[in-house]
Amino acid sequence: MKKLFILFLLSFSLLACSSDDNGSNNTSGNILGTWNGVSVDLSGSTNVDFQGQNFDVNFVGESYDEDFSILVTENPNVISSTGTYSLELTATILGLPMSENVEDLFLLEDSEWSRNGNELTLTAQGQSQTATIIELTDNSMTISLEVVQEIMGNMVTADAIAVFEK
Repeated sequence: MKKLFILFLLSFSLLACSSDDNGSNNTSGNILGTWNGVSVDLSGSTNVDFQGQNFDVNFVGESYDEDFSILVTENPNVISSTGTYSLELTATILGLPMSENVEDLFLLEDSEWSRNGNELTLTAQGQSQTATIIELTDNSMTISLEVVQEIMGNMVTADAIAVFEK
């Protein structure tokens, strides 16, 4: 069961950034430039079929050892990602918490980007995701993204929030 838990959590941690935007935050800053990662927080859930039994699994992750950045350029509109971070992941399985540290994770794939208001569309390897810009000033940026992925036949939903500073 622990190996299954680690596999799911590792898969989630490779994804990035989501939260609800209430519209009250400033998003008028310049997105271009080098952004240094401050934090990544994950939360999500899935239903796991393990040896014929179904288990609901809820998880959260909080980053540490953040040493990553993104470079956002224009003409071409590209986001380049470098560096890594680690996550302390905690899952609840059958009401019991389990924790695991996962190190040397990448935040984003290098992507083409476009922006429409607070929506940031990232396209990598022919697949697009839409992130929400929660806050964007000239010195700080917070983005969120909901990720739904099938892993080992199970649908997994993860929300991630990434915070950056210039």
